[in-house]
Parts: sequence; structure tokens; C-alpha cells
Amino acid sequence: MAAAAASRPFLLLDDRAVYHEYSDWEMVECECQSKVAYGCGPLGQQIVEGLTLLADLRSGDDDEGGVPSLAVHATNDVLGRFEEEVLANLGKNKLRGGANARGEHEPGQAQVISEIDDELLKIVGTKVSLSTSVEAADDEAGVLVLYVSFHHEKELGDLQSYHLVYDRVTASLSLLPYVPTHCEAAYTNCPLLVRHPGDGGYTLVLTAVEAEQHDELGRPVLCSWTPQSPSLVNGGVGPWQIRQRRHAAAMPDRFGWEAQAFTYKGKAFWADLTKGILYCECADLLNDCDDASAVEFTFVALPEEYRIDELEYKHRAMGVGVGDSVWFVVLESCDHPGDTTVVVLSLDLSDGATERQWERHLELSLLSIWALEGFVEAGLPRRVPWSPFLREQDAGVIYLLLPRAVPQGTGCHLIGIDVRDSSEPRLVRPRRLGITPWMFNQQPVLLAPDFFDRRRKDEEALNQLSI
Repeated sequence: MAAAAASRPFLLLDDRAVYHEYSDWEMVECECQSKVAYGCGPLGQQIVEGLTLLADLRSGDDDEGGVPSLAVHATNDVLGRFEEEVLANLGKNKLRGGANARGEHEPGQAQVISEIDDELLKIVGTKVSLSTSVEAADDEAGVLVLYVSFHHEKELGDLQSYHLVYDRVTASLSLLPYVPTHCEAAYTNCPLLVRHPGDGGYTLVLTAVEAEQHDELGRPVLCSWTPQSPSLVNGGVGPWQIRQRRHAAAMPDRFGWEAQAFTYKGKAFWADLTKGILYCECADLLNDCDDASAVEFTFVALPEEYRIDELEYKHRAMGVGVGDSVWFVVLESCDHPGDTTVVVLSLDLSDGATERQWERHLELSLLSIWALEGFVEAGLPRRVPWSPFLREQDAGVIYLLLPRAVPQGTGCHLIGIDVRDSSEPRLVRPRRLGITPWMFNQQPVLLAPDFFDRRRKDEEALNQLSI
């Protein structure tokens, strides 16, 4: 009988990083020895110094205790800075509204405008809050990338958005502009982390469109950022390096919000779960080339029967397969729950592959999953799963979430199906989670159980490299 793992092989986190003021959980501050803002303007350094990353790891091996979570705390000084911006915006809006047709203000009108502003402030207020979510996580590099957005709770929407990078190895926080000036993110808003071979470093890569005059589509570009010494930072200079990208075949101008990004065996991938997959060589992303040297991309569309306009629920995933392949996993639902099928398509990216196209790799009915050895013994319910995902560390294993047997119960089950031998699938690592993890971006946040406890080991590794 397949037994549950003695300890959690990995943490499955919420991709929402809550604003710490709203959290009742006891959280631990993540070690941070330096905080640097890159190209975020004159106030960028003040902002990053007022931010703190915290973690609620539910210590021990107690999945029942809940899902580990992250939070970001902002000081009152930082929030006050944006509240001043709210006041400025409200004042400007009212002054514009109070002008006559010639743009002039009549005598005595300023006092009326001031009264309107005061009344508006009583209704709207200047309350500024913080929205945060996890965009990327990399165990090997020891890096978390979070989206941080300051916004007015009622009226003015987003005031400013950033990427916040936590580097466990250097115990640092870095603040980056959300996108370079005159650029708009394309395919996904989340940066892709590309590890440097050999030196332990990394580069963040954004796919974007650079707006040009008289060109509605804009120029497709890549924006990359590599950590540098704080002594080289200039608060007024954008940190993103911009290069062109070229597509070898026709492809969509935009991907859906559910796009996923990952690297595998020297290639970087951007996957749209409704359209197909875009990829290039990681080496091309890391090469020091001028803007005229475009990075070549290849797009492979999904088979026509799997192309859809929009995802209705979390039933698809792309990621690392077996060997040199990428897998596309889809849960095909039917009228009868037991007839639901897990379908895996494989894309062979080996050098010997003559044609880049998706091939049907396997089909697994839900009835056969329910009948796997150890399923009943592990107390798993015969329910329809959702949110499939894949891990590079467990190539050939499909992970699924299962609802609890009691509808009103909280949490869910996490199971793995080992299909490396497609003729004899096996149940692996069934776990019961106390809280259902939130995966807004469709891509789970996965970390090693000791991610935040490995600072000492990382320091030892750095010391070895310096010898």
C-alpha cells in the first residue's frame, strides 16, 4: 500500500501575500540585511526601507494547521507618502472641475472648491492600502518575487505598483518598477526567473511591448534585470535592460491572465493554457548583447480541439514532463464525475525531434484514480479534482487537489499520481491540507520546507565560493 510521506516534501503556499495589518496570524519577519530600490524614483529608497516581508510557516509537519502564507508590512511613513498623493489628486481633480470654459477661476471660487474637497474627504478619506501576491518562487536560487501595489481603497485605484524581490542568499529586498517606462507587459505580468549556470546568480525577465509613435501594436521586447551592487544604483535610472524579441512563427499578440512561465533544461517557457507555448534558449536571455540583437522565440500552438477562448475553472496546467518534454495536463469533465479524464499531451523538445507538435501521451480516467492502491486507505474522497500542477523535482508526477468529502469542511486533499510508467500509475504523497491554497495565477507557489531556515547553509556556500 502506498503510504503518506513522513514529512512534507514541499510547501504549497497561497499566492496571495496578505497585507500584514489585516492578518491575525503570528508571523515571523524574514531576515533582511539590506534594502535597495532600483530605478524607482527619488522616493523609491524610502518606500523599500518601509517594507518588511513576513512568513507564517505553520511550523512542524502539520498540513492540517493550514497553508503557509507570506505577508508584507508597510510602515505608516510609507502609507502616509501615498496618502499625500491621494490628497494631491483630489485637489487637482476639483480645481480642474471648478474652472470656467476659459480655464479661469472666478473670484471667491477657491473657497467653494476647498469646501467641496473637505466634504469629499469626509466621504472618500485618504486611506491607502497594500495589495501583494507572489509572482515567482525559486528554491535553488533562494528567491521570491512579489507584486506590490499601493492603492486607494475607494476612489482612485492603483497609485503605484512594483516588483519586490526577496533574496534569501543575500538576505536582501529589492524594489523594481512594475514595467519600464513606455512599456506594457505582454503574455504575463509575472517576471520569469532565469538562473545563471555556475555562479548561483539569476536574472528576472519580462516579456513586454514597447509603445512606438504611430504603431498601435508596439515593438515586442524583453526586459531583464540582474541584481547589482547597491553602490551602482542610481535612483533616477531605470533598472530594466531592453532587447528586441523575434518570433519565428505567427502567434497571438496577447496571452490570457492564466499564462504560466518556467524554465527547464536550458529553455525558458511562457505557456498560455488556452492557446499554446512560447519558448527560447535561456542562454540567449543571459547573453550580453546590444538592442539590435533580437532573441529568437518559437511558438507551438495547442491542438485545435484544445484551444479555447477563456478558462472557466482551474483544470489545466503546463510544466516539466519526462526527459526533454513539456507536458500539457487537462481535466476533461463529463456529465458523470467518474467519467472525468486526466489527459496529458507531450511536446518533445529534444534535438532529435523532427517536428515540434503536441502528441497525446496518456489518458487516465477518474474511476481508475479512485481505484489506485492506497486511495481508500488514505481516506481520500471520490471527488472530482482541480488545479493540476507539475514539479521539476518530481518529473512524471501529476499533482491534483481534491475537495473534502464534507462540503462544508475547510481545506482539501493534495495527491500525486506517478505516471512515469503509464501502464501502472501509482498514488504518491497524499496529504490533507487544512486550508485550500489560493492560486489566482493558476501557477502554485512551491517551496522547500526549510526555505526560510537555510540562511546559514547559504552563508556557508557563499564562503566556499569566495575561497
